[in-house]
Amino acid sequence: MKILYTAFHGNRNSSKVLLDHVKVNEKDKLYLRNSFTTCVNQFYEHLAKYNYDLILSFGQGDKIWII
Repeated sequence: MKILYTAFHGNRNSSKVLLDHVKVNEKDKLYLRNSFTTCVNQFYEHLAKYNYDLILSFGQGDKIWII
C-alpha cells in the first residue's frame, strides 16, 4: 500500500517533529507550508506526480478536508 504522510513546516511544529521520525522514503513525505492557499497547491502538485492509496496527515485544527 502506497501512503503519503503530510505535516506542516516549522522546527517546533509537533506535526513536523512527528513526521521527521517516520521511516519512509522522502518522496512519500510532504511538509506543507502554513498557508491554506499554498498548502493546497503543494498538495495537488505532489498528487499530480505520485499516486497513493492512503494519505495520513499529521496536525491539529478544527477542520478536516477530505478530497
